[in-house]
Amino acid sequence: MVSSFFCELFLFLQYHSFSYLEQKIYGNACWSDNGEIDVMEQVGYDPNKIVSSVHTAEYNHMKNTQPTHGVDVPDACSNFKIYTLNWTSDQLEMFVGDDNQPFEQRILVWDKGNQGWQRWPFDNDFFIILNIAIGGTWGGQHGIDESIFPKRMEIEWVRFYKLESENLGTQSAPAAHRVIALRSNANGKFVCAENGGNGPLIASRDAVGGWEKFDLITLDGNKVALRSHANGKYVCAEAAGEKPLIVNRNGIDAWETFQMIHRGENKVAFIAVNGKYVCAVDYGRGALTADRTNVDAWETFDLVPQ
Repeated sequence: MVSSFFCELFLFLQYHSFSYLEQKIYGNACWSDNGEIDVMEQVGYDPNKIVSSVHTAEYNHMKNTQPTHGVDVPDACSNFKIYTLNWTSDQLEMFVGDDNQPFEQRILVWDKGNQGWQRWPFDNDFFIILNIAIGGTWGGQHGIDESIFPKRMEIEWVRFYKLESENLGTQSAPAAHRVIALRSNANGKFVCAENGGNGPLIASRDAVGGWEKFDLITLDGNKVALRSHANGKYVCAEAAGEKPLIVNRNGIDAWETFQMIHRGENKVAFIAVNGKYVCAVDYGRGALTADRTNVDAWETFDLVPQ
């Protein structure tokens, strides 16, 4: 339960601690060369907004380049919430939810990329800090109302889970996933969550950006779900497959579960809840629809790691 002017849960490397003399230290061994992960932040003048951010040498608020994003949580100050960081060797991913749906909203995802430590210094041990700050350039933008004291931040628990393996299908909680793009064999174009996820999936793009990236999440055996980077929602075979695929669901149920059939050379096909294959209709010119009983080029996709 958070109620304050500026609350945050963040992780950072304590740059001048003697315990880190033998650790890898990047750049000038100061902020933000060695990184900061803001799992959750909240300011008093916008109490229903939960924000996650990442700061590195090249991506930080001093350069106005930091990756940051906020989501609306209407009961952020009245109910306990679960704030989650999934931290693997090549990706950071932050969520907010509750006991029933701990991964209800994905706030932010940040990939390692190929720019070196300036983008990804997150291969050291970090300290975890939980604090309330008063004022500052962000939290103090609207001044400080001294009449509201005292205030407090209540924390029920802090837990850590170690990922046993990053191989698909072997994981601790939550389910293992990797970032991929799907290239249709119908036209050689990448599947896109059109209009930021507001439109149906369609194989229409020559290159991969945020709308063309998906988290491929292993559920059980060959069953998977796909979560779009366009809006953080899951791909759904709408109306049990009677309507085109669209990324519009916050959780995984039958309509969001697909059988992934391997066809060799990183080629796959997907079977939806209705038992039919997902198809890039009309050589990819139409929206993806689960309406085919056989597999050919229109029903085959290249699984392209990102």
